[in-house]
Order: sequence, then C-alpha cells, then structure tokens
Amino acid sequence: MGTTQRHYDNAICYLEKNYDYSFFSEDFDENHSASMITFLKENAEDFSLQHSLHSLVEAIQDFFSSYHQDVSVLYYKDRFIVKYLNPIKNISHALDKQSLHKLRVYLFELAENLHEYYQSEDLVIFHEEHFDTILSFFKDVPAQSAKEIIKCKISKIFNLCECDKVFFIHNKLAIRFNSKQNKTLPKERRYNGIPVKELEKLEDEFINDAFEKKLQRELKRKFRTTLNFSHVNNKKFCSIYIKEFQEIIALTFKKEKNKIDKEFFNGFVNYILRKNFDTLLYLCASQVLELVKKSAPNIDQFIRFYNGETLFKNAEEKHQRPLIIDKDNQKWSFGTIRTFYMGLDNQEQKLKEIEIREKDIIAKIETLHNEIIVQTNMMGNLSNTIEINKKELNELSLILKSDMEDMICSQENLYKKEDKLIEQKNFLQKELRSLEINIDNKEKKINNWQVVLKEIQSKLVDQRETYENMSRMKEELIIAFAKVINKKSIVIKEKRELIA
Repeated sequence: MGTTQRHYDNAICYLEKNYDYSFFSEDFDENHSASMITFLKENAEDFSLQHSLHSLVEAIQDFFSSYHQDVSVLYYKDRFIVKYLNPIKNISHALDKQSLHKLRVYLFELAENLHEYYQSEDLVIFHEEHFDTILSFFKDVPAQSAKEIIKCKISKIFNLCECDKVFFIHNKLAIRFNSKQNKTLPKERRYNGIPVKELEKLEDEFINDAFEKKLQRELKRKFRTTLNFSHVNNKKFCSIYIKEFQEIIALTFKKEKNKIDKEFFNGFVNYILRKNFDTLLYLCASQVLELVKKSAPNIDQFIRFYNGETLFKNAEEKHQRPLIIDKDNQKWSFGTIRTFYMGLDNQEQKLKEIEIREKDIIAKIETLHNEIIVQTNMMGNLSNTIEINKKELNELSLILKSDMEDMICSQENLYKKEDKLIEQKNFLQKELRSLEINIDNKEKKINNWQVVLKEIQSKLVDQRETYENMSRMKEELIIAFAKVINKKSIVIKEKRELIA
C-alpha cells in the first residue's frame, strides 16, 4: 500500500469515526482541521502534510460526496476551507445552505428506516407528517420550486435511477421503484479500489467463530513484543496502534493470504479493520487492564496518564488528558482499577470455593443415597432368607411332634437341625436390625447434609450475584477504557489572563 493511499485511508477513517451525514461541510473549521491533522500525525510516523495534501483534499471531498455534499476544498493558513457547491441552480437561491442541509439530514434519516414505509414491493409512501416537516424547510420558496428541490435531493440520497419516480399524492410523499436500485459509493478508494461486495464475499469465506479468539491471541503476542509497555508509552502507542491493528488482522488471515493477490489482501485487511475496529479496541483495553493484575513493567505509568488532568502550556493553550469514566459516571484511576481487579479475583476465588463445597456435599448425599439403596436391597434379601428359615422351622416342628415310630431314631438329629435354624434366624434378625439402624443413621446424615447444602446454596446465590455485579462493572470499565486508550491530550486554545 502506497504512503499517500495510507494517509487517504487514515483521513477517511478519522472522518467516518467523527462525522456523518448530519455534519454540514462548511462547518469544517480550523479546529476540525487541526484535530484531523493531529490524528494523522499520531497514526503515521512518516506523515508529511506537504506530501499528503492532495490525498487529504480528495479524502475530504470523497467523504462529503458520499453524503451528497459536493464540495471544493482548499488548504489555506493551516486549515482546510470547505465550500459547499450547490448543484441546484436558479430555484435554490431562496433556500439558505443550512435549511438545505437540514433537509438533507432529514431525508437521510428517512432513508435509514425506508423499510417501514413500503406499501408494496415497489412503492414507498411516507406519512403526511413527514411531508409537512420537509415543507417546513421551504418557508419562502414557491411550492413548485420546493417540490423540484425535494425530488432532486431524494433522487440522490435514495440512489434512484431515471426510471424511478418521486411524486406527491394527498399531501404525502411517495416513491415508485421501477428498477432495481444499484447502491454504490460515489468514489471507493478506501479498500484499494476493491468493490465492497467482493470484500464481503471474502469475509463470508474467511471469517468463522474462531475469529475473535485469533485476534486475542495475536494481540497478546503484540503486548509481548511491539506493544510491550517496557518500551511503549502513551504517545508511542497512539502513533503505532493502527499499524499494529492492521498487522494483527493480516496475521489472523496469514493462511488465507496466499489465496489472493497482495493488493486485494491489503484492501481486505483495511475492510476487516474498519468493521472490527471497536472490537479490537475493546480487546486491547481488556488485555491492558489484565496486565494491571500481573504488575507488568510501566503499566502503572501507562494507566496513570488517563487522569483527566489539565496542564497549562502557556496563557492561551492548555492540554487536557483523557479521563476513564464509565456510563455510570464513575471515574477510574490506576489505584481503583488495581483494587477492583484484586477484589474481583478474590470474589471469583470465593465463588469457586463455594461451588466446590456445594459439589462435595451433593456428592456425599448422593453416596449416602446409593449406600441406602444397596442396604435396602440387602434387607430385602435378608427378609426373604428369614421367611425361608421360618418355613423350615415350622416344617421341622411338625415333624418333631409326629409320633411315628420310625422317626424316633432320628429325633436327635432333627433337634440339632432345629437349633441350627434358630441360631441362623437370630443371626439374620440381628443383621436385619443392624441394617435398619445403619440406614436410619444414613438418613439422619442426609438430613444434616441437606441443611448444610441449603446454607451453602444460599451463600452461593449471594456470591454469584456479587461476582456478576462486579463482572458487569468490569465490562463497563473495559468499555470506558476502550474509548480513551487511543487518545492523547486534547489541546484547547483559549484566552486566559495570567495571575501575577
């Protein structure tokens, strides 16, 4: 990728990040110019305004042109002067530029929600109040002239073809689509001139569920090497992070790199970076904050930079450092971040200990239940054996009561057998009673463990709630830090009297 192309890409990146269709081109003043140039210098060490001026002018023109604001751009006295070129001649002189811009913004808003107004496959009718709002921008303009301007603006903003029709019916605005819309950017150079549709095909082919994990892995490697805080301070980080992000994307797709040519691949890398820029900043912020726990070299100095401190350079210029502040308006410093992460680790450890304790008790109760099942089965077997024993004793008793002469000789053996059966019965009954006592004791233990389990599970609910609340705070902290990690001090120029 050429140097001028890279500066053009960075300029487009800055403009898209900070402005949209609601920004009026002629409001781009010296402060916006200075902010953009500062961004470009921070994100490219080889940036030279003199050598990149033509690319920057083109970037500004292309950006505003993508929102249907044709402009001329001139760099004069340390600022870009942007002049809006009104394409509507003769009839628009009565409509001031700001009103024309408000009309454009309102039409863009309608275009974003176009699906809500379809009456059929090819017919869109906006509500009456929308038409009234549009007409409110034309206070001193004849109705027919106003309608001509509206048609012209809608044709551009909605990318209509010549055969598509804009018309007015019953105080409503309508569009009849007689052709398939071909929505393309006015001038696409951001991705080495490669059409977005082609890049989207590659995205579908190359990106899978493991994409974010790959980004995290490559980012960790960067923090061990080129983004290591042992030699990278805040200023250095701001000047190289976009280049490092590009390399991370490229490394993530290193296997796919050989499938496409170099220019195509570079365009794809920039496309994926733009789509995942916020994700990379979030992952970056998350890993930086994790380094706080590990006491990485110079991490304290890096975090302490974001303290919101205002430094006066002279009577007319002050530098304000970014401040880490979350959506609940809580301010974070290195000290509070470190304390919070230590507390979070402590709560996580407590949660794991309680969960292990819960599993242990559940296992004990389950073991006791299983033992009771086994012993209950044993009791059943013993009861059956005792019943057999009783039956044999009854049969033997009947035999012993018999006066049959031929049995007299064997009575002694029968009595011995009876004694043995009685001894067996007593033993079996003793075993049965022992099992009953054992089962009863186990049931008491289960009841005791269930009481303990209930207490543990109550603690577990409270501990999970505490940990989840802190995890949500961690998420908000990461988001807040992601918003400032790529920022340097804001330069503010003002008139300020020095106190003697």
